[in-house]
Parts: sequence; structure tokens; C-alpha cells
Amino acid sequence: MCCLGKPSVPIPAYLLIPKNATDKTPAVVCIHGHVFGGKENVVFGDGAYGVPYGRELAEQGVITLCPDNAGMGERTHPSGGCDFLWRRLNYLGYDLTGYRVYDLMRGVDYLQSLPEVDGARIGIAGLSGGCWLGMVHAALDERVRAAVLSGYFTTFAQTSWFGHCICHHPKGIGELCEMPDIAGLIAPRPIFVEWGTQDVNRPVHPAFEMAEQIYRAADAEDEIC
Repeated sequence: MCCLGKPSVPIPAYLLIPKNATDKTPAVVCIHGHVFGGKENVVFGDGAYGVPYGRELAEQGVITLCPDNAGMGERTHPSGGCDFLWRRLNYLGYDLTGYRVYDLMRGVDYLQSLPEVDGARIGIAGLSGGCWLGMVHAALDERVRAAVLSGYFTTFAQTSWFGHCICHHPKGIGELCEMPDIAGLIAPRPIFVEWGTQDVNRPVHPAFEMAEQIYRAADAEDEIC
């Protein structure tokens, strides 16, 4: 267990270091989904909310950092979860996605400070709400060299009005872009997109094709799959 961030704003996280780790071991920030329990699911999960990818990657020899998103897990506020935090931040002129992605960037800072980590081989993996945060994080932080995006690679238009938590939709984002436009900003770095064929509430089409078009324009069409 480790604690990231400034002393006044701690970020509880699990750090998993394989026994055979050297000073040149790749690392992945594993971002949990929009589910009860936060980081517990990607380390100790039983599969109910997806494969515990933080643990599985560590078992395969990758260093993994599994933090709690703001407003979830150990960071849940007594007055409510992410909806409560979104409202408080919005009142002050801030956005919850930006707050969470800032935390993830500090997680990369932390990984790069570890002697076991190869700072040039850091990636992210995210499921559901973690997919959304990972997409934005990788788009903004070029230190993220690859991204696994699972379960929420879709469009705002297909999901925003159908019961999804407001924390996934920054105010005014529709005036600027669609979700796959953000994914396209990751190019030419590789992304692996995973989705369920029966997941009708978060359809991957046409988002995947839109992102493919951007990757093609960047001469990186082989880096998206």
C-alpha cells in the first residue's frame, strides 16, 4: 500500500512489484471502473467487475500502480460519492475528470521515481470509467506510452443521456469534441480497445472507426486494434 499526492491530499493506492523486478521493469497505472470498492477490484476482485488486471499484470512481471479515484474507494466522502464531489467541484469552477486525471499524472511521477521502473515504458489500463479516465490521461500525458481501453470506448451522444454518472461528462465537452476524438490524440502511441459484443449500453461503433480514421491520418493505423 502506498500513498501518492501532497501530504494534504493523499491518494491511497496499491503498488504491486513482482519479485523478479529489475531496475528496467515496465509499469502500468491500473485505473478502476465506476464501481463500489475502487482499487480493491483491480487487485483483489473476484471477476464480478471485470478481471483484476492490476494483480494479473503484476503476476506477468509488470509493476502496477492501482490508485483510488477521487470520490471512490477509500476516498468516498461521507456525504456521497463521485456525484457529490462533482457538484462541489463544479460549484468552484472545476471538473472531476480533470481532478482525477491530475491524480493519475502524479501516479506516473511516482512510478518514474522508483528505481525498479523503466520510466520510458509506462502504460495505463482502464475498464469502464477507468477507460474514460485512461483515455483522457493518455491523450494529455505523453509519458504514457501505450493504453488498454476497455468497456467504455464509445461516444458521448450514445451514452450521456442513458443513466451514466455525470462524472464522466465534463461540462461543455460536446461543444469541443466527441470521445473518440480524445482517443485520437493518443496517436501515434498504441491503444488496444476491448469491448463486449453484447454491451449495448456502451456501443463501440462508430467510435472505434472514428478513432481509426484519426490514427490513419497520423500514419499510425497499425497502432490501434
